[in-house]
Amino acid sequence: MIHGRTELKPLPAGGGPDDRRLQVVGVSAAGAGKAAGTVGEDDYYVDVESGECGSASVPLVQQQYVNGRLIRLRTFSVFEVTVMAAKIAYENAAYIEKVVKNVWKFNFVGFYSCWNKFVGDHTTQAFVMTDKASDASVVVVSFRGTEPFNMRDWSTDVNLSWLGMGDMGHVHVGFLKALGLQEEDGKDAARAFPKATPNAAAGKPLAYYKLREVVKEQLKKHPSATLVVTGHSLGGALVAIFPALLALHGEQDVLDRLLAVITYGQPRVGDKVFTDFLRARIRVEMLRVVYRSPTAGYFDGWYKGTAIAAGGDAPNPNYFDPRFLLSMYGNAWGDLFKGAFLWAKEGKDYREGAVSLLYRAAGLLVPGLASHSPRDYVNAVRLGSIAAKEA
Repeated sequence: MIHGRTELKPLPAGGGPDDRRLQVVGVSAAGAGKAAGTVGEDDYYVDVESGECGSASVPLVQQQYVNGRLIRLRTFSVFEVTVMAAKIAYENAAYIEKVVKNVWKFNFVGFYSCWNKFVGDHTTQAFVMTDKASDASVVVVSFRGTEPFNMRDWSTDVNLSWLGMGDMGHVHVGFLKALGLQEEDGKDAARAFPKATPNAAAGKPLAYYKLREVVKEQLKKHPSATLVVTGHSLGGALVAIFPALLALHGEQDVLDRLLAVITYGQPRVGDKVFTDFLRARIRVEMLRVVYRSPTAGYFDGWYKGTAIAAGGDAPNPNYFDPRFLLSMYGNAWGDLFKGAFLWAKEGKDYREGAVSLLYRAAGLLVPGLASHSPRDYVNAVRLGSIAAKEA
C-alpha cells in the first residue's frame, strides 16, 4: 500500500497562502499570437500556439491551462487529479473504487486487469473514472506503474528491445507487449498491432483494445466530455504509447476529444521517429513530469520546477552517467532528511511513516531509486513552483 493522503486537494479560493503552490514564477512576454485575459484580478497570457501561460501571482493549478485550453475538473486541478489517479492506481480494485466514489466523489467506471500473452499473465492494470455519472465533462484513464515486488512488471521494464512499428517508428517492445502486442513483427505494424480487436479468451482482455472500447463507450455516453490519460512509471510509458496507437489506427474521433496526456516518472518509450509521429498526429502537447534523477526518466529536491521545451530532456538524461553519481547520492541524503522533517513546515499531511523513510533510505544504496516514488510527484504538484517559459 502506498502511504499518504487519498483526498484530492481543492483549488484555493480567493487567494491566500495556497497561492504559492505550483506558482508560475515570472511572466511570459505578451506578443504576436498571444491572447490576454484575466483570472479574477490577475492578468495572464496564453500562447495560442503552444498553450504556455504565465502569471505573476496565480498558481498553475488555479490557471489550469494545458495546450491553450482551460481545464478545471470541478474544483480540482487537472494536475492534482492526474497525480492522485496515477498514485492510487497501485492499489487493488476495491480500494480504488472506494476512494473514487466515496472520497473524491467521482464516478467509477471500472478497473481492468489485462492479459500479456508473452508473459502469460494479467500484468497490465488500469482504471477509468468520470467526474460525474451523467453529462460528465472528463473521462480519466489511469495506468498502473511498476509494482516494486512484481517480477513480471520488472521483466516488462528491463526488456530493452525495440520493435519497428511502421510510421510510428521504433518502440520499446516490453511496453508494446503490456498493451496487447500480437506478434513481434518489426516489418508489418498491422500484423504486430492490428486495428481490429484480436480474438481473446474470456477473462483475458488486452489493455489497448479493452481501454479503447471503454473510452469510446464513455465518450459516446458523455458527448461533452474530453479525455485525460495519466500514469506513473511503467504506467506513464503505456500512457505515452496509447494515443500513438490510436493515431496509428486512425481513431481520430477519440483523438479529437483528447484534452491532456500527463505522465509522472515516465521512461523513454520510442525513437525520434516515434516522437515526430506523435507531434504530427496528436494535437495536444504531452506533459512529462520528472522528479530529480529517477531510475525511469524535472523537479529538483525543493520542488522547484523547470519547463523543458519539446525535444529537450532532463538535466541528467543518462542514469548511468558517472558524472552525476555524487550529486545523486547527495540528493538521496537530502530527500531522506526532507522526508523526515517536511511535515514540520507543511503540516501533518506530509508526515512520512517508517516504511516511506525506509524506502528513501534505499536511495543511499541505489541512487535515484527513492526519487521515483509517487509521493514526491504528489508533493511536487502541491508544493512545487515552475518557471514560466520565456517567449
